[in-house]
Amino acid sequence: MALKSIRFSLMDRLYRRYLLEPLPAEQTMPLSVSPIVVPVIQADQVLLDPVYDDTTEDITGGGFTVFFTTPANERWYLQWFFRSASSSNTKVSIDAVTAPNAQPVSRNGTTDERIDVRGMTMTTGDRILVDNDGATSSFSLLINYNREILNQ
Repeated sequence: MALKSIRFSLMDRLYRRYLLEPLPAEQTMPLSVSPIVVPVIQADQVLLDPVYDDTTEDITGGGFTVFFTTPANERWYLQWFFRSASSSNTKVSIDAVTAPNAQPVSRNGTTDERIDVRGMTMTTGDRILVDNDGATSSFSLLINYNREILNQ
């Protein structure tokens, strides 16, 4: 009978959470809440591969240096970056093919920084760049994203 008590506990929590109230006695159609709990998953999540990738580049020349480019037939759902310490004028940017103006996603800084970019999506040809003033010689970037392979 343990399942029965769990079921009633679940129902009680649902009633409280969603502020459910009893129906009036004169209702024409009986309504009920199913005693069966059905697990639900987001189907798209099953198709995603979590990826951690890192690279270190020489950025002594200044200007933009490409660190990552989204390959053909892939979509990246960005999670976060971890950037290494650098000169005060070095920042990470995203350059989208559809809007080719590099948008900064980090601030200038001289310390290591974890940058939350959840909700940003990159498609084929989009790039992750580092904008440098020439004072930093070596720069490391660790990226975490969920990769979707398109056209499978």
